[in-house]
Amino acid sequence: MRFTDKEKLKENILNIHSSGSTNMEAGMKLGTSLFDEFTNVNSNEYENRIIFLTDAMPNRGNTSQQGLFGMISENSKNKIYTTFIGIGVDLNTELVEEITKVRGANYYSIHSASEFKNRMVDEFEFMVTPLVFNLLLNLDANGYNIKKIYGSPEADESTGQIMKINTYSHQKPRMARLKVELFY
Repeated sequence: MRFTDKEKLKENILNIHSSGSTNMEAGMKLGTSLFDEFTNVNSNEYENRIIFLTDAMPNRGNTSQQGLFGMISENSKNKIYTTFIGIGVDLNTELVEEITKVRGANYYSIHSASEFKNRMVDEFEFMVTPLVFNLLLNLDANGYNIKKIYGSPEADESTGQIMKINTYSHQKPRMARLKVELFY
């Protein structure tokens, strides 16, 4: 069994300093490489997860499917999931949409030390434990068709798919805005 040296971990975290840029691709490469020795763990017993603390403003590196998002997707296929935590800012919409398309990936925004403590201590298990993968909400009503769907980026009016959630983790309830216009 492997134990974590908490004092060394604390020292390493306190030695992190900003350098004026955000290269999420480089961080993901490094984080992914740390799991090389754990790829064969029993997934019924353990879950591999990268917790990515960020200002959510990537201004260096590649965030496309060939870079960051491709790594997140590839990691997911290898059962290495990712949680992004935006520190002090809300994650940008494009980043959030891409993250939520990947199985096992999720995101949170925190704005204070108390929120950080709450997320990392009190709600940690909820944050890193997916309840459901591939949740679909479809409309199947004879005589009705979907005219337009608002608030669900992966909706598909032509198939009746109202909402698709790749990963749902337990979290405090949030107000979601989903509007479906139907015509007869």
